[in-house]
Amino acid sequence: MKQNIQLAKNRDTGAYITDAFNFFFQEIKGLSIGFITICIVPLIFAMAGMYLIVTDLININLNDLENFTDYLSGTGLLGIVLTMLGYMIFSLFYIFFVPVYMKLYYQKSSSPSGREVWDELKSNMTAILVYAFLSLILLTPFYVVVAIASVISLITIVGIFIVITFVMNWVALSWFEYINMDTPSYFKAFGLAWDKHIKSNFWHKLFAGLLIMIILYIVQFMLNNVVMIPLSGSFDFFQDPEIMGDPEEIMDAFGAVLSDKALLLLFVPLYIISTILQTLVGLVYYVLVGLIYFTGEVENGTLSEGGTDEMDQIGTFQR
Repeated sequence: MKQNIQLAKNRDTGAYITDAFNFFFQEIKGLSIGFITICIVPLIFAMAGMYLIVTDLININLNDLENFTDYLSGTGLLGIVLTMLGYMIFSLFYIFFVPVYMKLYYQKSSSPSGREVWDELKSNMTAILVYAFLSLILLTPFYVVVAIASVISLITIVGIFIVITFVMNWVALSWFEYINMDTPSYFKAFGLAWDKHIKSNFWHKLFAGLLIMIILYIVQFMLNNVVMIPLSGSFDFFQDPEIMGDPEEIMDAFGAVLSDKALLLLFVPLYIISTILQTLVGLVYYVLVGLIYFTGEVENGTLSEGGTDEMDQIGTFQR
């Protein structure tokens, strides 16, 4: 019988990393089945959209602007809409899947089923949609500022990674705060994430996030290259400076790829498989953020180590 991992306890940098991987591998079956079950429908929409785009690209002359306009007004446009809609819904489920999973894991002291995770997501769907809408409006200019800060931080070489990790930790911690509130509040979630989790033991949490991101980047890069082996060599022209320096050469190279129907039709399922594998591996980062969240609750006295002192009857933290 497996021993459940204690979420609410104090941790240092090393403990964050080891516990994140331990939790992921212990719960990999529940995480994988629940995640794929919940996200399969929007992925099917995205795959259908990509199929429409690809099948139209096979017959399009990119140098013929009139034909390209016709493409955008027909099934190609429908494909773009389906792909964007599918990935938007997929992203929404993706960012809240682990917060909900770990919330239920803490409440039950055992692994939640995919159905339980889905029911919890449905019960919070209005709040999740509000979060998504406000983020679309408010975080877009914020990310522009972050991008500028990241470019400036390139002067210190590692500065860009610190800036990105800091922002990702803060935003992801707001998801955990938001989903655990009795009455979700967008701005309060960010405030609590800053006051209770970011400022406390700042460098431990930052370096834990940074190290996890580096490890996951390497693993995801390797997975992508393995899955995409059947397509190896098809896009080598990106590495040819003579082609990339000539717009006409680029169009000709793209045309050669687009004329290969079998290649393009193979790209869609391989891309979906690669996306699923990479996002599953990426869940490790959000598990880490969940551990930062629960550790922060202990540090701030909201929870006792390993206990549920200040949780209400249904298991939601009092705010």
